[in-house]
Amino acid sequence: MQVDHVYHNRWDNRKEFLRIVTNSQNQMNASLMPNNTSGITGVSWNIKREKWVAYIMVNERQVQLGYFDDFNKAVEVRKDAELKYFGEYRYKEKIKNEK
Repeated sequence: MQVDHVYHNRWDNRKEFLRIVTNSQNQMNASLMPNNTSGITGVSWNIKREKWVAYIMVNERQVQLGYFDDFNKAVEVRKDAELKYFGEYRYKEKIKNEK
């Protein structure tokens, strides 16, 4: 079991922003990787097809969600998949008043 900072602010340790999770659940809301160029986890540009591809990792396997001409559609499909597969453990936006 691990302590998860729900909104990724490691300096804010108020109980309402912490939860106990498994390693698998903690990986469901991982921060954006430094080598990501699209700005969205699970969305990237496929050079060969010249389209945006959306994907998600479920049970250590990559699930392909489709290829899209429109970046925003790829992001929408990815966010829908996060809700379906990750539920309450999906990546959450920071609270607007939080610095």
